[in-house]
Amino acid sequence: MADVRSARGRAQGRTLPGLRRHRRHAHPLPPVRYRIPGSGWLSFGIMWRQTATAVFPGVGFREPARVPDLVAAETRLGRALPAELRQLLLESDGVIGHTHVDTVWSLDQIVEKNLLFWSDRTFAQLYMAFDALFFFGDNGGGDQFAFVQKPERPDIFVWEHESDSRRWAANGLQDYLSRSLRAGGDDWYQL
Repeated sequence: MADVRSARGRAQGRTLPGLRRHRRHAHPLPPVRYRIPGSGWLSFGIMWRQTATAVFPGVGFREPARVPDLVAAETRLGRALPAELRQLLLESDGVIGHTHVDTVWSLDQIVEKNLLFWSDRTFAQLYMAFDALFFFGDNGGGDQFAFVQKPERPDIFVWEHESDSRRWAANGLQDYLSRSLRAGGDDWYQL
């Protein structure tokens, strides 16, 4: 795997720390198997990396999240991660899109930002409640993307921070990655 570099970084030979990019012509990665105590083995393919790379070959990946870290995150959050998001995090602990936007946050960011949105008293005074949403990424300009968990559904909604509006953005995580990683700017969901 090659390190992701910004356009300026490529010219100057600098690398952005912690980011990795899937080589276009690299050998496919083998499926990943995890032993979950009490649940046996779970296998995950490389669907998420392939999906993202097919849309934007310059997409950035991080090292996979570890199963114990996912379990600890779910404990802190008091709820399970959406299944698709859990699988993606097992392949890459976040996805970096155009202009180094955190299209999908790292597990640590997911935990910290959701706990903030769900419990911050200032937010409670300014905005409608966020309890039904499970945030996982942003557009780099303040708008946040979330799964709807009450009622549970696979759709991705955007929360627009300036108007406090919440509206549909994608049919699921795969559709979200396809739409958000296409060229066209950070307001792709407003079209």
